[in-house]
Amino acid sequence: MKVEKAVKQVLGREPEKVEEIAEGLKHDTYWATVEGKDYIVQFSGDDYDDHASLRHCLKMYELLSDTVKVPHAATSEVQELDGERYIIVEKLEGQSGEKSISKEKTRKAGKELAKIHNHTTLDKAGWIEFRDEGYEIVEFEEGGLKEHFLTQLEEKLQILRDEGLEELADKVDSFIEEREEVWPENFTPVICHDDFTPDNTIYLNGEVNGIIDIDYAFSGLDARNLVKAANAFWMNDPVKDWPRDKFYQGYSEERPLPENFDELEKFFRVETLVQTVASLIDMDVLTEDQIEFYEEEIMEELE
Repeated sequence: MKVEKAVKQVLGREPEKVEEIAEGLKHDTYWATVEGKDYIVQFSGDDYDDHASLRHCLKMYELLSDTVKVPHAATSEVQELDGERYIIVEKLEGQSGEKSISKEKTRKAGKELAKIHNHTTLDKAGWIEFRDEGYEIVEFEEGGLKEHFLTQLEEKLQILRDEGLEELADKVDSFIEEREEVWPENFTPVICHDDFTPDNTIYLNGEVNGIIDIDYAFSGLDARNLVKAANAFWMNDPVKDWPRDKFYQGYSEERPLPENFDELEKFFRVETLVQTVASLIDMDVLTEDQIEFYEEEIMEELE
């Protein structure tokens, strides 16, 4: 009923069909059809009371609309209904790559991330905060990008220890500490889609037909964002060894790989993989077998 009310409030018509979309989403998300056209309706989840990510996603869609295909927003700002906040955007035609990824789809996704990185250069790393006109970059509370992610990593390593993976956490800690100098001191920040995964890449007839869920994009380092995205495509089917290479191939067709990428890739492959796996453990979405698998994989990467 709340979706019907929201759709009527924005579009002036009641939907013919409403379907909940449950998997892997931070917000309460629905698919609504109005006069044969499909929309996505997102309400802020209980854990996101400030609703900032909904507005951030809308503004990022607007910012990147001339760079990559993204959903068109039916609401230019976050709406309110009975005390709940929500947005409505068009539903892009096609399906996510979650269950049907391939070498070619992975390569083409890499090209799309490169386009986002090519969109603009920014003056410093930090959060992208939208104002009434334009946006500004606000530095991380911890200071620079390196300090920000190393602070996050400390929290993620504690999650591993709480899970009983003390040996793994200690080895990762030593690995990162011994190689902190790998972090580039001087770099030109770019827009980083912090959740560039097969789930958030929409395909139609084998071609990329849109990038979605840009809720937490920030100004950061292209190399790290590239490696994290390649990790995500590998994690979609981690028994295969080609996803990272195909992702990097596609990226390089649109934008040169970052300087010293071989060295950066090894470092950020471990750092971002640990961050991601620990987050999934914290969300209680991994089985014991999956946790054991990733433990072994990270150990191998450390070697």
